[in-house]
Amino acid sequence: MIQAGKLRNLVTIEQKAGSQDASGQVIYAWTTYVKAWVSIEQLSGLEREAAQSIFAGANCRMRMRYQPGVLPAMRVTLPSQTNPNAGQDRHFDIVAALDPDGRQRELQIMCVERVESGQVGE
Repeated sequence: MIQAGKLRNLVTIEQKAGSQDASGQVIYAWTTYVKAWVSIEQLSGLEREAAQSIFAGANCRMRMRYQPGVLPAMRVTLPSQTNPNAGQDRHFDIVAALDPDGRQRELQIMCVERVESGQVGE
């Protein structure tokens, strides 16, 4: 069971949604799927090596209370106000969302931090 005291970061899990503009072009934007409290762990050397052999590029793990429907096509946004030195929101692509014991109590999200290019979906 995950301890509430370890869930220190309020994040937004987002999904990409498309809509058409007046010319019929599809415009993509990130929309909120759920807000959740998570613990964020940077993977150590051996953990990172093991994770990257299974989940390409994974460099951190987020733990949260179980939330159904979280998928690798989504991303996690950590707001800048949680880290004033960052200056801007941080985004993490979800590589895998795991229910470690199959009991739907905890969700472990394997992520890779995105280096922003300014374009949604890149």
